[in-house]
Amino acid sequence: PLVTQGEFMWGYVQYLPSTGWFAYLVLVGFFLLMVGVFAFIGQEVGRTLRPFPPLTAYALNIFGSLLGVLTFALLNWLQTPPTIWFMWGSIGFALYVLSIPGARRILLISLLPLVAVMATLFVDARDHPAAVSVYWSPYYQVQVRPMVLAHQKVGYSIAVNKDALQFPLDLSGRFSSIPRIASEERQYNLPYKFIHPKRVLVLGAGTGNDVAAAVRNAPGATVDAVEIDPVVADLGRKLHPEHPYSNPRVHVHVTDARSFLQQTSSKYDLIVFGKLDSHRVFSHMSSVRMDNYVYTREDLQTVRKHLAPGGMVAMGFVVHEKWIADRLDTLLNYVFGHPPLVYQTDRLAFDTVFFIANKKLTAPAGMPLISHAEFAQHVLNGNPNGTWQYSSLQGFLDPAALSTHSTLLSDDWPYLYMQGRTVPPNYLLVLLLTVVVSVILVWLTVPRIDVKSLGNWNFVLLGAGFALQETKGITDIALLFGSTWITNIIVISAILLVSLIATLVVSRARAIPWQYVYLALFAVLLFNYFVPLRGLLGYGFWIQVLVSGARVAAPLFFSGIIFARWFERTDNPSSALGANLMGAVVGGLSEYSSLALGLNDLYLIALLFYGLSFAVSFRPSLRGLRPSRAGISSPGTSRA
Repeated sequence: PLVTQGEFMWGYVQYLPSTGWFAYLVLVGFFLLMVGVFAFIGQEVGRTLRPFPPLTAYALNIFGSLLGVLTFALLNWLQTPPTIWFMWGSIGFALYVLSIPGARRILLISLLPLVAVMATLFVDARDHPAAVSVYWSPYYQVQVRPMVLAHQKVGYSIAVNKDALQFPLDLSGRFSSIPRIASEERQYNLPYKFIHPKRVLVLGAGTGNDVAAAVRNAPGATVDAVEIDPVVADLGRKLHPEHPYSNPRVHVHVTDARSFLQQTSSKYDLIVFGKLDSHRVFSHMSSVRMDNYVYTREDLQTVRKHLAPGGMVAMGFVVHEKWIADRLDTLLNYVFGHPPLVYQTDRLAFDTVFFIANKKLTAPAGMPLISHAEFAQHVLNGNPNGTWQYSSLQGFLDPAALSTHSTLLSDDWPYLYMQGRTVPPNYLLVLLLTVVVSVILVWLTVPRIDVKSLGNWNFVLLGAGFALQETKGITDIALLFGSTWITNIIVISAILLVSLIATLVVSRARAIPWQYVYLALFAVLLFNYFVPLRGLLGYGFWIQVLVSGARVAAPLFFSGIIFARWFERTDNPSSALGANLMGAVVGGLSEYSSLALGLNDLYLIALLFYGLSFAVSFRPSLRGLRPSRAGISSPGTSRA
């Protein structure tokens, strides 16, 4: 099956056993389609760079990649759909192929995968009813349609990538006669039965339901609304029936929730988690999901520091498995020293709210209670370990209904949707398929890769180590500054820039003993392993920028020097790059070992890759490689 026991995936249809195998086929099909898009491009890049010295070719390749990343950033900023990306890419590649003498005959073949991808996107773009408006944010395709209940327009329905995200509704009391609206009103107004706040923080504000509740229930209170997606925030500003974002007491911050908490010094009487979860941006087991570092003990400890005396946290979450509720219960109990109050809504509101404060809370007078027996019979459908069922029951749960002994989420292991530390069998299968298909395709498209060559195996190890460091670097920066698209663009661009600088260093200072570079690389990897990044959380913004940047850049810089040093000595650059690409696939996929080991142990895996490369480098067959065509400049050009 696509989803195995002990993990949860949004939108998975569990009652269709064949769904899993069909998904694997679709995955492999799209993977091959993407490979088809780049196969001819890659071959042409190799042909174009062949006349250049190896380091010159490598530097040009990195520079082109950097331009591509920056162009993609511009297209994201302009909120363009993927059809625009592929259209301009297709036109550019077609013009390039037409400029090559004798290459016109391959033009049609080379463009077929691009045409197929564009056709898929075009069909998807037209697959929307006339009443649906489509927007593109840096994270999602956003679909908006009016929401009508009991023949009355009560708000809007917003989906991302065709998955329901949120419903900006008029909960002011105008439509309380509609059961769905009445249930939503009870849920959003509930925090204000505990407290009358003067300052409110909403994390994951979305289109504004939680903010509107704060405006209604806390007259005179100032509200900070944090939303990571600029398009979703803008839709809330334009479409929400109560227009909470237009209220002068509301301040909207388009940024990552954790990043905001680390950069503000404000104290709040009420901090609301507005069903803060990522929808399909990354895999549910990825370490770079937008919501990963929100539900960890370190982040909740930061949240607690931002509570004013007598303040309270209200954490809303759509729970589907009891062990997810147990995990959130465990997390809040660990940070605050006592279990939270848990409110279960009915199936109309489809939500669970955890209330916690520095002092133990009691349910407001007159609120309904759900006994342990009712909870097991109705919410869990008689199975105490089963799937969460939203029934007609609503009220505060018996504290004994949930466990406070679940696996604790931390910055080192932030996987909310994994029940335990393991790599699920379905992921192992996908990773194996990806590696096998990648190796076969590289083998078929890159000529003359000698598997007996220690030099090629060295490039495999270097590629694996570098790719693993790259993904770990993105994870580290996301921890400090959030998983926003701008942060990721900056990190990827910086990684390419560091690689380019390392290549230039090798071309100018060839006398550096390579053994010392390896030792420097080992030293910084060990430093990063033993000195956790969370130690920077208490320092100022620019100190975090400089130190975290150095942590990420230093190992990439030294590994870049090592790669360039060996690459300049190869007689077969295409074979070396092919082997390096195979290694990069292995290294990138090795990141998923963090599901079992934790993120910090990825440094040890990188050390293993580079340690093996260091050992291989002492072999006479590698030390004897001739330093031919090493320069960055073209032959005959002065390097002074």
